Amino acid sequence: MKSKRNILIEFPGRKLSTDEADSVRELVAAMSPKVHLVMPDWRWLEVRGLAPTKAEQLFEALRDLPGLRFREMA
Repeated sequence: MKSKRNILIEFPGRKLSTDEADSVRELVAAMSPKVHLVMPDWRWLEVRGLAPTKAEQLFEALRDLPGLRFREMA
């Protein structure tokens, strides 16, 4: 069994707009993580309990957003 991933995605120097947050929240929720925090006017988002393949899909879907920093949390 593959372990679930906990992902932190940061946007240094900027915050998610309301439209960006709504779009990202919809994308993340469709991946059925255990918990996700995606809010407008935040500089980061957190996704916990995501399957490894879905974590990679999330990174690929978001990588064109400016200033993205993506890392896995313990």
